[in-house]
Amino acid sequence: MKFEECPVARALHFIGGKWKPLILHELMGGPLRASELARRVPEVLPKVLTEQLRQLESDGLIAREVRPQFPPHVEYSFTEFGQSLRPSLRELCKWGERSDVQAVVARRTGARASSEDARKGVRP
Repeated sequence: MKFEECPVARALHFIGGKWKPLILHELMGGPLRASELARRVPEVLPKVLTEQLRQLESDGLIAREVRPQFPPHVEYSFTEFGQSLRPSLRELCKWGERSDVQAVVARRTGARASSEDARKGVRP
């Protein structure tokens, strides 16, 4: 199957990556300023956040609105096209809350910590 024929590949083109799903998840609660998004997803670098917001806007999933005030107030929110992702994002959230997924994450995190300890010469 070609990339453009695969619906999963097409979907991931829009929302794939480390930060886009988290940004979209935060916007499910309503419009947010970039600074608020940065507080809610503190691991993302400001430059990367800006790039991801621009890509989401360019793809038509979110809208950037500049409010006429001083200083200018910029908010990001879902477009109608972006709103169509809400049910899928909710299902992803439900899937991520399941205990079996949490167990895999815990094992992965524990394995990573153990391998880092081994590299540093730390014994359990």
